[in-house]
Amino acid sequence: MAGRTGTGGLLVGLLILTATVYAQTWSHGFVYEDDTWRSGVDQAPASYPLPGRALTYLTQHLTWRIAGDEPALYHMGNLALHLLNGVLLWAVVRRMVPALALWATGLFLLHPLASSAVAYVTGRADLLVVLFTLLALWCGLQRGWWLVGVPLALLAAAMSKEVGVLAVPLVTLTLMVWRRDQVTTWLVSACWVGLGIACGLAYASLINWFSYAHGADLSWPAFWLRQNGALWHLLTLVVWPAGFSIDHDALALTDRALIVSALLTCALVLFALSRRVPMVSWAVASLGIAVAPRFLFRTAEFVTEPQMYLPLVPLSVLGGAGLAWLWAYPMPRIVLERTT
Repeated sequence: MAGRTGTGGLLVGLLILTATVYAQTWSHGFVYEDDTWRSGVDQAPASYPLPGRALTYLTQHLTWRIAGDEPALYHMGNLALHLLNGVLLWAVVRRMVPALALWATGLFLLHPLASSAVAYVTGRADLLVVLFTLLALWCGLQRGWWLVGVPLALLAAAMSKEVGVLAVPLVTLTLMVWRRDQVTTWLVSACWVGLGIACGLAYASLINWFSYAHGADLSWPAFWLRQNGALWHLLTLVVWPAGFSIDHDALALTDRALIVSALLTCALVLFALSRRVPMVSWAVASLGIAVAPRFLFRTAEFVTEPQMYLPLVPLSVLGGAGLAWLWAYPMPRIVLERTT
């Protein structure tokens, strides 16, 4: 009991520290794409397409009914969602690898890579996607009636932002790695059927996404190399958090940098496929799923910090494992094994 109390106290301390760090954003105004959704914030969404952002617009509308055009409450809402995501991540990792829960949560809450999504009001969509994805993961790792929450959370994720559909493969992967039983088999099947129905309903929108994704004046191989290089540039910020920017020029990356990033990707994939450590394999595969849309649509926009909020979840678990290993060197292998 003492250990649980101490862990809970440390979690509360992390939440207070995070709130203190982000409190300065309450005085910030609206910037960049905030004007896009603000033009219709006085009206509640007329429909809730799948996938779409109607749920995100609904939260913005409810905030507008309370605060009007004052940005402070919008920023407070983003911070509250970020803190709630931290608590959910802690609860999820405790079900998978308990020894890493606090390390992963601290990294997720306080790492600068999350700051763009939290401080940027338009980042509300990414915050909600992670919220409902983590909620679906937590429900899926429980027993009994909690499993009913999985499809509801997946539905909410898909209505928060288009990439919310990624919650389905992420939950599926997690259940296959960390929970193997008959109930899981039925649940995974239901998730995929639901995704298929959603994609069928949104067929016209999906076709439009592909038809509009022609902004990059690059061949597909060149686009993949540049996008991969941009991704690895952001991944280096996880280890060395310096050089953040509103935009990065992926076209300026040297050929050597592109080759190195491609080799790193191959090495990471091969290590994950070896399945020597389930936690690492899960985290690498989850990272691949989270960034997959950036490689499927050949746009002129390469991956940026705000789009790394969902990938930060598996990255935090990986980073948490590294921090825990350094803290308790050598870390027993059993710590990284499946616990449920």
